[in-house]
Amino acid sequence: MAVIIVGLLIMAYPFTLGASETLTCRGEPMAPGSVCLKADGSEAESYADRISKAAVARPIVIGAGALLAAFGTYLLISDLRRKRADA
Repeated sequence: MAVIIVGLLIMAYPFTLGASETLTCRGEPMAPGSVCLKADGSEAESYADRISKAAVARPIVIGAGALLAAFGTYLLISDLRRKRADA
């Protein structure tokens, strides 16, 4: 049952806490046009890049949560069937 709940919480994340459009770079808010440098200065990521990556990640997170919830449901049903067969 816990696996199902965790899967549902993961599915809800992009619509709740993950729905915020506020981006930060090491704790500092980003705005359109700003750039975030890696801590070692090797690469930079623009505001637009980060927004794009967040948009791509949402369906992946939802899918992972759905798979986890489905797996938990499968485990629950298997356990219930096993208990019924033993009785």
